[in-house]
Amino acid sequence: FPAKTTLYQGEVCPVTLKIYSPSRLRTASFGLPDPIKENCLAWRFSLPDRRTTPTTVIDGETHQVIRYATTLSGITPGKASLGPAKLRQIVRERIIDPRFGPVLKEKPINLTLPAISFEILPLPADAPPEFMGAVGKFQISAQCPKIRLKETDSTEVTLHIDGTGNLMSIKPPVLGDDTWKIIDTSKVTRGEERRFTTGRVTFRQLLRPSSSSVSSIPSYILCYFDPSDKKYHTLKTPPIPVSVTAVAKSTPTNNALTTPDQDTPPEKMQDILSFINKPDLGQPESTSLNSPFWHAVPATIALLIIGIAIRKRQQRNQRLNPEAGEKKLALSKLCEATDTRTFYRRAGRIIDQWQHGGAGQPQLQEIISERDELCFVPEGTAIEEISPERKKSIIDLLCRSTKL
Repeated sequence: FPAKTTLYQGEVCPVTLKIYSPSRLRTASFGLPDPIKENCLAWRFSLPDRRTTPTTVIDGETHQVIRYATTLSGITPGKASLGPAKLRQIVRERIIDPRFGPVLKEKPINLTLPAISFEILPLPADAPPEFMGAVGKFQISAQCPKIRLKETDSTEVTLHIDGTGNLMSIKPPVLGDDTWKIIDTSKVTRGEERRFTTGRVTFRQLLRPSSSSVSSIPSYILCYFDPSDKKYHTLKTPPIPVSVTAVAKSTPTNNALTTPDQDTPPEKMQDILSFINKPDLGQPESTSLNSPFWHAVPATIALLIIGIAIRKRQQRNQRLNPEAGEKKLALSKLCEATDTRTFYRRAGRIIDQWQHGGAGQPQLQEIISERDELCFVPEGTAIEEISPERKKSIIDLLCRSTKL
């Protein structure tokens, strides 16, 4: 049951899948459908809640209603389809066992779900310059707790976008002018609600004033296309007044040594320090036994003995804990990844294998969300390359979380 079958490019559409199963089948469990996707993107179907399964009567027989849900969006104008899909239902049957008598035995039933067709329409050509692909209906707000700062200080602005539409792929709003320099922009990770078409997405942006003459943070601009009225709309936040204090520029000091004369006080006679560094001409030359080479020989032997002991201990630990070697190999392959998709796939595999999918750890869940957003897209889709700073922070976090 799609909410609609004609969508604009980038528009998000809820899709509901319902299975009507006769109650007499004694259903034990349902699988997860994995439909074929053509020219569309869709989240994996959410698992049904079997604790609150509703029932209905069809042709005089009671049926259980198993409900799955997902969201779908079109990629390019033209035809799109979701499905067909395979789904396995496990039922319990009562049979007569020759040895144990009546027993319940599980039996699989394979279902084939039909495909749904969609028509993807192109967006109107008169898009404003600020349009960044937001499709739906939204509201925007901006907050800045630190409004008194120096010219060299930075401040953080929190941006909230509320509404209904493609919240997961929405880009941050743009500043109205270039009087402030954007240092960094981050998106607050959404949890399970990232599947929903209605909700809130939050951005945090670090800014620095270009000069002390600015008196406010300019308006943020969000342009979106509303499929209900087929028009583009532009939203602006009110400017945020700030107080920026100029920083006095320091002048370089001359630290050059001056030659003292008869009028120079003793505390300013810097040249007399040079006599301290002159060698004593009467001191005999050092013998060969005082050469640094003879000190390096025992130090080298000691380091060699310590290195052999450390190596033996590492080998013993690897035999007792082979999983540590697997973790090191996975982290080594992660560091060798050169493209963004490969890096996030390997990072997500480490989190899924040794961190239980990042459950209860917001930083790891943020990496999983970034992996889903960047990797689960059609081949050939351009993605933003990961910055060296973000790559290093992910590697350091995984090294700490895996205790390596």
